[in-house]
Amino acid sequence: MIRVSAPGKMIIIGEYAVLEGAPALVCAVDRRAFISVNRKNSSEFLVSSPSLGLEPQPFVINSLGRVRFDPCLDESCEKRFGFFRRIFEAALDYTYAAGAHLPALEIELDTDDFYSKELHSKYGFGSSAALTTALIKAVCISAGINAEPAEIFKASLDIHHKAQGNLGSGIDIAASNFGGILVYERSLDPSSQLKVPRQVQPWPEMQILPIWTGRSASTRRMVSGVGQLREEQPALYKEILERLSEISAAGCQAYQEQQADVFLECAASFYSSLEFLGAKSNMPIISESHANINKLVTECGGKYKPSGAGSGDIGLAFSSDPEITGKIKEKLIEEEIKLLDVKTDTEPVKLEN
Repeated sequence: MIRVSAPGKMIIIGEYAVLEGAPALVCAVDRRAFISVNRKNSSEFLVSSPSLGLEPQPFVINSLGRVRFDPCLDESCEKRFGFFRRIFEAALDYTYAAGAHLPALEIELDTDDFYSKELHSKYGFGSSAALTTALIKAVCISAGINAEPAEIFKASLDIHHKAQGNLGSGIDIAASNFGGILVYERSLDPSSQLKVPRQVQPWPEMQILPIWTGRSASTRRMVSGVGQLREEQPALYKEILERLSEISAAGCQAYQEQQADVFLECAASFYSSLEFLGAKSNMPIISESHANINKLVTECGGKYKPSGAGSGDIGLAFSSDPEITGKIKEKLIEEEIKLLDVKTDTEPVKLEN
């Protein structure tokens, strides 16, 4: 059996700006997606996902390299395997292009780490990117492809981008591939050389508290809404995104140079600019939940911003003062707002056994 895992992500600063090529700071977190693979002595594949409550389902690969489930398979069940189908078909294309052969496999998808049974919700730590990265590496190993980390990164970046309808920056894929804390820049020119993210030293004195807003959010909806602003008011969009890009670049530099006052000011400014972007695009990037948590954190002396596309999922409270961090934690408990227990995961996508 082959078992591969990849970490999730938590964006520290750079949301939306990273889509336009600005540097952004991301942290891999210790919530991992697992792919287990067994070879089968037949031409029929098998896929299951206990995390989604999906029993093992057989499928075959037709002459065009496309996945075909049993025609009698329940439509809703096939739909829930839709994301896997898109990733797997793209991974097959990658193996064919490499001149490799993929044997029939029994595949189990495990993303339990990204869901809370207590809250009946996913957190927003990038489960699809982690799953994609782990699956690509598992497929490469199974097909006998000895791919370098940069090759796995490029393949998973291309495949995930395609599976997501060409949305997203790839920052979550970067975290899943390399682990640790990274400065990531998206390559805007498809013909240019891929930019491999840069590892950044951890900064223990800068406390980052991941906070659950109380509900999950649709990244696709937020990004699509902001994209509409770009189409309808390009000058305004450019102005806002240039501001976000400036703040993100300054925040990345301040984190690397461990300049606490500068970094905290960048976090506060980024929150304000996201609020303005949301207002102009009619998207609830700063929802009532984020606004309430921001008020609580700033009253305690810290800084706050959403992590990700906004609206729901998680936000981050920042402080370099242990006393302020303690006050924030106490206030969160008092207000019954959930502080998430996640840590930086320095391990990249990896073979577990």
